[in-house]
Amino acid sequence: MRTSRRTGGLARVKTISLGGAYLESARKLSVGDSIKLEVRAGLRKINFTAVVRNIGPDGSGVEFVHMRDEDREKLRKLVQRHLQL
Repeated sequence: MRTSRRTGGLARVKTISLGGAYLESARKLSVGDSIKLEVRAGLRKINFTAVVRNIGPDGSGVEFVHMRDEDREKLRKLVQRHLQL
């Protein structure tokens, strides 16, 4: 899975859940930053707004704070599918 920040830049999704994700990226963010993201998994695209909650050595932990209902359903299916692997 990859994520494309609409402000530019790519990140790798290291972990993802229904409430947030850990994004690996060379781009430095700050705790409290609000970002719009598009997660791509195969042909599926999921758009949401997230807030940076913590910073690690190679990325950022984000909390999903807003997404459309159809994107929430796509995310639920994606997480469920990865739990079965």
